[in-house]
Amino acid sequence: MIRESLYVAVDVGTTKVTTLVGVTQPDGQVEVVGAGVVPSAGVAKGAVVSIPEAQEAIQASLEEAARSSGQAIRQAYATVTGTHLEFTTRVGTVRSPHYSLPITHAEVDKAIEFAHPDEGDADRQVLHMVPRTFAVDGLKGVRNPIGMHAQRLDVEALCVTASSTPIRNLVRAIEHSRVRVSGLIMAGLAAGESVLTRDEREMGVLLIEIGGGVTTIAAFQQDALVVADVLPVGGCNCTNDLSMALSTPLENAEELKLEYGDLMPDPSKSDQVAVQPFGDGASAKVERREICRYLHDRTEEILRLAYLKARSLGYATIPPAGVVITGGVACTPGIQLLARRLYSAPVRIGVPHSLPGMDEGLTDPSFASSLGALMWCARNSTLKVKKPLRLAASLPFHLGRENGHVEEPSGQLNGNGHHANRNTSRGVEVQAAVAWLKERARRVAL
Repeated sequence: MIRESLYVAVDVGTTKVTTLVGVTQPDGQVEVVGAGVVPSAGVAKGAVVSIPEAQEAIQASLEEAARSSGQAIRQAYATVTGTHLEFTTRVGTVRSPHYSLPITHAEVDKAIEFAHPDEGDADRQVLHMVPRTFAVDGLKGVRNPIGMHAQRLDVEALCVTASSTPIRNLVRAIEHSRVRVSGLIMAGLAAGESVLTRDEREMGVLLIEIGGGVTTIAAFQQDALVVADVLPVGGCNCTNDLSMALSTPLENAEELKLEYGDLMPDPSKSDQVAVQPFGDGASAKVERREICRYLHDRTEEILRLAYLKARSLGYATIPPAGVVITGGVACTPGIQLLARRLYSAPVRIGVPHSLPGMDEGLTDPSFASSLGALMWCARNSTLKVKKPLRLAASLPFHLGRENGHVEEPSGQLNGNGHHANRNTSRGVEVQAAVAWLKERARRVAL
């Protein structure tokens, strides 16, 4: 039986900051016990550009999550995204003079450690080493070498690194609230954790997460992340297009996008929409299909750029399981049909897997990376951290590691050993937050 443990994930996005609190159930599954979602500030294209503004938004999200869960938050995992991420293939090798001894997790960890890049580049921070495949004494294509007998073990891994400056800014903004950052998670990897099925990850699938500031393209195959990249475009570009084309403030353009946006509208409809221009001028009338056309063109461009990026990463054709689109822009009506026409492949909208205790407001593509981060940190909590903020590896499911508990205190307990005010506090705070979440889930593009 797994001892109940507390996990916290902070997802600092371009348009919102989400903090989720979860505990492991006796069967090892994560139960969501608290949530804090607030509008973002001081963040652009997934990176912190104003630490004081970001600190205020993050602190508000953490405080809301602490109230709704009835837990004291002392440490948390944080998601990372942005065009500063880099993805390279690395190879590590270990040898043993004892052929009779089977390969253990220690040898696998050592091979992954040898695959790490040199420590000389202080400007880059290693986030993940994702094993793709193993070779045992030259036998390639091994997916799980544990228990095999060999003198040489090779691992091919995807190395995910981030620029040190954005990482330091993010960590500083979070730790301003006296919450220690236990680890960092690539947002695209976290999104895949929450929206992809085992069959999709096995057969091969292209995940496109279109957030407010950036779009992440991640290809999964044989239950592992194979390649990935980040584009500096997202839902905010759609809002900017409307703002400039209609000469209206960004806030009004966002309202128009969410209220009337449809990527595949009915051509027979020609509704007139009132648009408030800059200044004190009277509102002007525009056709709804004109608004839809601007959104259609920009979203089509993002989808085409994602496909071109996938081709540059080695995918001349769409993987067998097709394309999964997630992120806030995935909520836009008509995007699934548009993507199917562009890709001529199976396309579905990536909705996060249901977790115990998860409120209805979280069952939205805009929370894919937030929920995935919570699931990821719970599953990988026993991975060794060789250096501060450096996760040793992101091991695939089939390596069979056991999830353990977090060694630090997991929250405040009452005299009977139960979590204080979990049900009552969560019932009051989350109910108030869910109404806001339901509205923002439709409006916010992360």
